Amino acid sequence: MRENQYQKIIISILVILGLSCLMGADNAVKQNEKEIVIIVNNDVAKEVVTYNDMKNMFLNKRIKWSNGKAVVPMVLKSGEIHEKFLKQYVSKTRAQYLSYWKKLIFTGKAKMPKTFTNESELLKYVAKTPGAIGYVSAATAKDSKLVTVITVK
Repeated sequence: MRENQYQKIIISILVILGLSCLMGADNAVKQNEKEIVIIVNNDVAKEVVTYNDMKNMFLNKRIKWSNGKAVVPMVLKSGEIHEKFLKQYVSKTRAQYLSYWKKLIFTGKAKMPKTFTNESELLKYVAKTPGAIGYVSAATAKDSKLVTVITVK
């Protein structure tokens, strides 16, 4: 009788552990879909870009690709992906980024990158704009043949 109770307890523990693992895997998939990927127009040669290059492209400090074409950065207007991108690749908050660009615009040194309210609009615009670079969630870029995903090292 006592052995049967132990077996039930062990089976219950194993079921709970199994469900926990499944929930963890589901969360990992959801988290991966929210990861940021850098996308470029298909005319941009597949090149590895450093974090410093990325930062400079979105701060108007690097204005040409290695093939000589103009870099055309595009950004989201707001949201979780935008905030994550600015923190991870540009090392700025949204307010700092806007302030930086306002100074460039005021001094006549640059025009603000085109902004988009959602990721699918940004992806479509990158697809039709030579030299364009932007960012979207991995889920948005998944299976898209319209743009190229590049590696940032």
